[in-house]
Amino acid sequence: MEKWIAGISEVIVTLISYSVDGLGMVVTVLIGFMAIDYLTRIMGCIVNQNLNSRTGFNGIIRKIYYLMLVGSVYFFSS
Repeated sequence: MEKWIAGISEVIVTLISYSVDGLGMVVTVLIGFMAIDYLTRIMGCIVNQNLNSRTGFNGIIRKIYYLMLVGSVYFFSS
């Protein structure tokens, strides 16, 4: 299931990137901060011993949603 979601999100991000001539530095920095945020949340869950795959899945879906919103702004502004 996670491989399908990763594949679909890759296709969406690739299409948005090609349609606006690249993602730009702002989106690259946003993706970096999202990765840092996700990793620190996982580390916090490990320390608190409440690591849950459902919570992690919801976090990834939320981050994909944010990237789709930013990508739509790039798409409709050009």
